[in-house]
Amino acid sequence: MLTSFEKVIFVFIIIATFFAFALPVFYRYRIIRWGASGKV
Repeated sequence: MLTSFEKVIFVFIIIATFFAFALPVFYRYRIIRWGASGKV
């Protein structure tokens, strides 16, 4: 079983991993959406 401190660290790592994955995906989505709209 994990201690309370280890659980907090584990949750922090999960959140950090999610943002490390989601931010580049979001930026690429914005670039693709911006290009598809025809803006210059």
